[in-house]
Amino acid sequence: MMNRLFIVALATVLGSAASAQVVHNVSTVEGFRDALLTAQANQDDDTINVAAGYYDVAPVGTLTYTAAANEGFSLVINGADSDFVTLYGASAVQIMRIDTTAVVAGAPGLEINNMTFEIGYAGGAPTNGGALSIMMPESMMAKIRGSEFYFNSAVGDGGAVYIAGAFMEGLYLDDLTIQGNSALGTNGGQGDGGGIQISAANNTRVELNNIDILDNEAQRYGGGLNPHGQDDTQHAGWVGLNDMIIENNSASGASGSGGGASCFALDCWVNLVGFVTNDATDVGGGLHLREYSRM
Repeated sequence: MMNRLFIVALATVLGSAASAQVVHNVSTVEGFRDALLTAQANQDDDTINVAAGYYDVAPVGTLTYTAAANEGFSLVINGADSDFVTLYGASAVQIMRIDTTAVVAGAPGLEINNMTFEIGYAGGAPTNGGALSIMMPESMMAKIRGSEFYFNSAVGDGGAVYIAGAFMEGLYLDDLTIQGNSALGTNGGQGDGGGIQISAANNTRVELNNIDILDNEAQRYGGGLNPHGQDDTQHAGWVGLNDMIIENNSASGASGSGGGASCFALDCWVNLVGFVTNDATDVGGGLHLREYSRM
């Protein structure tokens, strides 16, 4: 019996060691970059706490987390406060990119909280997500909360935010401001999702809550917001919009549709959302429901 108990206890200790929580406290852009590089391959759950400050990303390049094949663990990035943590791209670089495409074991999770992203630019490789690009083909959950995105642009899709993936426990965006961003649709891109572009598997629950989407521009679908399936020909499953202001956005290209938002999902649930003075060249100045979508 004593031997059996010892083996169980040892297995418990070894199991917890294999998935330890590693905390990185950063106060410089170089420290932030290095923490992400460590976290992407250490086979641990990681939390990066970002101190108040102004982080000019352009000199060091995009803050990048490219997970290794065995890095099926969680990443949490906590800013001290969106009023006091600013990540600045200087119209020169995409600000942050999270990519777990290579992971083959486990289902990673992601949280990004309480930061401001401003004047990022996705101008070539990559073309999507001027401020933030998230690519997580097989993951547990992703959350972006308490953050602000100003005056970012992408030559492809997602002027500020581009998210693509399958999230088994959902994709949640909460308490955000998305303002003055552009999906340009140049360099071969379509220019969808001037503020936010979401490409989600049809088994993913997508919830957006308490978000102001203001003064953004797309060329084709969704001046402010464009959720759809894993590619432009597939619908998402369930998309919920709650307690939002979607104002003064435009889909300005020749086939621009959904000046405020375009939704391509089996179910688009809209509650307490104000669509105000949005504009589209083709159809749906406020809200455009693409084929087979229903409310």
